[in-house]
Amino acid sequence: MLVDELAVPGGRLRQWRVTDAATLVHAWADPLVAQWNAVPDAPTLATATRWIGGVEKRYNDRLAIDFVIEIAEMGVIGEVGLSGFSQAHDGALIGYWLLPAARGHGHATRGVQAVTAWAHRVLELEVIVARCHESNLTSQAVAASAGYSHEATDGAHHELWRSRRPPTP
Repeated sequence: MLVDELAVPGGRLRQWRVTDAATLVHAWADPLVAQWNAVPDAPTLATATRWIGGVEKRYNDRLAIDFVIEIAEMGVIGEVGLSGFSQAHDGALIGYWLLPAARGHGHATRGVQAVTAWAHRVLELEVIVARCHESNLTSQAVAASAGYSHEATDGAHHELWRSRRPPTP
């Protein structure tokens, strides 16, 4: 395991496992997940298994770390992940998605809050950015609910929401 599990109300955030591959294929096939996230052109069990197999390498190379959102009564319902994090720029991008049955219950917000707190504390990242397309109002609402501040709009129609590490006493 790359990192400890993170607790969220009613569940936990943990690393992907090969046994989660079918859920990942299901998510990649969801039109909303595919609209706002980079997904394979042809999501297959083999592709999902290969992607999950690369989790540790992506973390070790400081490219990404992805947490499954697992809720006790629902199982795996989504993901929250960081990408592009490095000591050099003390920041990362955060991304998240949920399966349709889990949307609208606050699971993404709680997942984002947990990963954000962990990344500020453990990875010592100064800034975490949620880069949400201007049309993705749901993703923007998650960022706002998770305590991120809207700070800018980039030239590619994305709203930039930021979480800054709290000052140490």
